[in-house]
Order: sequence, then structure tokens, then C-alpha cells
Amino acid sequence: MIGTSHVVACAALIGVLQADATLTADGVSVRDDAPILPADLQATDGDYESIWLADANISYEIPILTAGHLHRDETIVQQLMIQVLKPTTAGTQTAARARAAELLARVHDILANNVDLGVTDPARFEAVLTSARWVPGYLGNGQGHGGRYECNIEFTARLTPT
Repeated sequence: MIGTSHVVACAALIGVLQADATLTADGVSVRDDAPILPADLQATDGDYESIWLADANISYEIPILTAGHLHRDETIVQQLMIQVLKPTTAGTQTAARARAAELLARVHDILANNVDLGVTDPARFEAVLTSARWVPGYLGNGQGHGGRYECNIEFTARLTPT
């Protein structure tokens, strides 16, 4: 494959997260795009919890210059958002942060135990959560709190021309 593995990487990541029994049982909405409507968000306890993909940066490096086929090492830094909203007066910022941290830990576990996400083409492929930034928030009507982790998932792949 030559070009980019971005489509493969995103589909694999979302697929693995959607297949996770813990996230599914908790009613976490795992999506390719940002949730827009309350119907896009789900949770078993009335809170809104969602994981989705955002922006990405893609870079290439040519590891060895040789005659013939020119391999490329691709690095994709893909943002993954983990958001928790607690839309009640009982929903505190501490509770929102604690729950978001639980979801972040779950994503860490999923990736640590499945670094290739089941991807076989490209043959060399890895996904690692490299950083997360906490962004607190509150609901505009003053009736709850929330926030999100803006995570960076780094995909690396060796692209080989056919």
C-alpha cells in the first residue's frame, strides 16, 4: 500500500473501541465523528459519554533511499476525544473528571493489549496513545459539569509500493 493508512487506522480504532464489552455495557457512544444531538450520546446512568475522532496530522519519512521500490514510514497523530457530561445539579466537576479518567484508562488498556488493532495491511502497523490534554467545562444552563480528554493516538505504518 502507498498513499496513507489513515482510513484503515481510523476504521480499525473505532471498530476495536465499539467492540469493547466494557464500553458497550456502560453505554458509551463510540463514533467516527463528533456527537451533535443528545440522541448521539448514551450512558446507562443518564450522563452523556462519548468517544470520537477529531483532527489528524500525517507525516512521512523515507527510511532508506534505494533503487526500485521506495518505502515510506507514515506517522499519523490522530486526535481522539473522550467526553463526559453530567447534566444534573449533582454532577460535579470532580465526578466528570473521574469518569473521563476511567474511560481514558480503558482506552489505554485496549490499545496496550491490541497495538496493531488487527490491521494486517500495511504489514507493519502500530497504534499507541501518546498524550492527553484535560479540558474542563460546564453546561451552559448551570445544570451540570463535564469535560474531555483530547488524546493523541499515534499510528505508525510502513507503506510499501505495489
